[in-house]
Amino acid sequence: MNKEEMKDKALHEIFRQMEKSVLPEDFNDRIMKRVYREQRRKEWRNVVLVAFTSVLLLLGAAYIFVHYFSFNFHTVFGTLLEKTGEIISSGLVFYGFILLPVLLLCWMDYRMRRHFHLRNLRPDK
Repeated sequence: MNKEEMKDKALHEIFRQMEKSVLPEDFNDRIMKRVYREQRRKEWRNVVLVAFTSVLLLLGAAYIFVHYFSFNFHTVFGTLLEKTGEIISSGLVFYGFILLPVLLLCWMDYRMRRHFHLRNLRPDK
């Protein structure tokens, strides 16, 4: 017998004598809960980052309009707000009626995708 065979046999004997460690029954459940919690935290972080970036972009655009282009919001939007009756009769209500079902369908799509995505991620199914 050479040295490597003796080492292999010795290691094999040592591992055979060691007791097998048994993991707790809820070990997989705890690990999966941690994974789901981390995934949810990352999703919320991404949503917050997108919202924060959007607000910063809007504020930056308003700042640039006011300070670099001498844009006066009151003169532009003041007349717009005074003529709300004309705006409503000009088709804004029609667009609102289109917007509501579109938003409803988008929300339903989001909920269904989330439901099926979570159902497919569960280890028990």
